[in-house]
Amino acid sequence: MRSYTSFTPFLIGALFTTLAACDTGTRDGETAATPPPPPRSWNDANAVKAEMESANDPKDTANSLYFRARPDDQGAFFVRRVNREVTACTDGQVLPECYVADIDTTQLQLDPRSNAELRAHVGDFLLRGDLAGSPSTLGILRVSEAWQGHAGQVATGTYLRATSTDLVCITYPCMSYVVARLNSDQPPMSVAGVNLDSIGMGGKDGYAQLHTPQGVLLAGDFSTITGPAGTAAAVQATEYYVPYTGARSDIACGSRGLPACPAGQFCKYQDGADCGRADQPGVCAIPPQVCTQEVITVCGCDGQTYSNACRAFAASTSVDYSGDCHI
Repeated sequence: MRSYTSFTPFLIGALFTTLAACDTGTRDGETAATPPPPPRSWNDANAVKAEMESANDPKDTANSLYFRARPDDQGAFFVRRVNREVTACTDGQVLPECYVADIDTTQLQLDPRSNAELRAHVGDFLLRGDLAGSPSTLGILRVSEAWQGHAGQVATGTYLRATSTDLVCITYPCMSYVVARLNSDQPPMSVAGVNLDSIGMGGKDGYAQLHTPQGVLLAGDFSTITGPAGTAAAVQATEYYVPYTGARSDIACGSRGLPACPAGQFCKYQDGADCGRADQPGVCAIPPQVCTQEVITVCGCDGQTYSNACRAFAASTSVDYSGDCHI
């Protein structure tokens, strides 16, 4: 006859384990909070891409309702959702992009000059908003967020929100970043790198934005990086976007590879920069509205003589050298 004495401690332990598992730590009538699942970590870049592309399209989450826009020659716009092949238009059609009468930026509370800059360079922006209108009229895109990219930069790949976990590791690669696909219901994923180096001024403002709660928005491709700790997925950005708070006046300009200044600004060079002819960059600046009457003549970078430097700046040109322009 088999003895079950040796199983008694096991059964008692199992009973206590079961009871402990049932104890949620809440009182009668309370509901235990369920913590959100942590971001998943992926080592295979192709697996990340495939998983994210299989996502459904949510209607209103923190990472949904993001659009790109392009103007037509009649003052209206074509808009499309990023990461999606089609967009639902206000007239009931589902098309690659929708034709809207206008872009409403009222919620952004921009000053007139900043609003004009956004509309003039809307192709450089990533916009969050919703389409409003009726089936019988052209809709509008009501913008609640505007994220500014870079003039002339072509965005390709998957549109993502990337944030840094500020995790410090003793080895590499380390899953220090979290990425979430825009216009997707997929949960975020952990990756080991986000590379912005080839965009703008080496990605400086993008890396700063990466460490904020909002993170940085970007378009890019997944890649694989290798180190002592093995291989891990990373993101190589083709473009990135930072929150737009108004027309900027500190953008580098006037050197090879740098974009033109925003509308309403000019490239202001430092003394001795030779108007950028030596490939020394300047900084985009807003022309002054008021100047003094003093006469200290200067030659502007446009080849015109001005009574003083302020007068040259007011004419949207920098100063080449002191004195009258040489003929």
